[in-house]
Amino acid sequence: MAWGTHGFKIQIASLNDLIRASKSLDFSLEWEFEQHYDTFKILHPDEAGPLGFISMFQDASRSFITVNQIEVSQSCRGPNRKYSTLAGCLLAFAVRRAFDGGMKGRLVLEPKNERLMTHYVEAYGFEHSGYSVHIEEEAARKLFLTYWDGNEDE
Repeated sequence: MAWGTHGFKIQIASLNDLIRASKSLDFSLEWEFEQHYDTFKILHPDEAGPLGFISMFQDASRSFITVNQIEVSQSCRGPNRKYSTLAGCLLAFAVRRAFDGGMKGRLVLEPKNERLMTHYVEAYGFEHSGYSVHIEEEAARKLFLTYWDGNEDE
């Protein structure tokens, strides 16, 4: 199953995908340890491999989705990045899953540092919550509408 947005496809990541990403210089996180979570990759038809990954799980209360890890490739970071909407598309995908699961789009994630925390707040509409950030229904809907174009192919 694949979901598309802005020319990208989001698919379930295989264990081989996660192992390759962990060994790649293009990713800094240890993705093979995410195999026990719902982990997805984002692809573009003009690129040979995944451009990013997101892993997530539904909390025990079933009231929100926790984004465990999210990362885009080195070539898609910084001012000279090839694609600028990858992280937003991955987060919109997580928001969609949270809406589809009856969680009103709610996501929680714990950024690795203060700079990323500020980025999630300013770029995507998340709110500070201690060491984590969260997004609620109205802001989640706005993020979704900004980064998801509704194309799907199953």
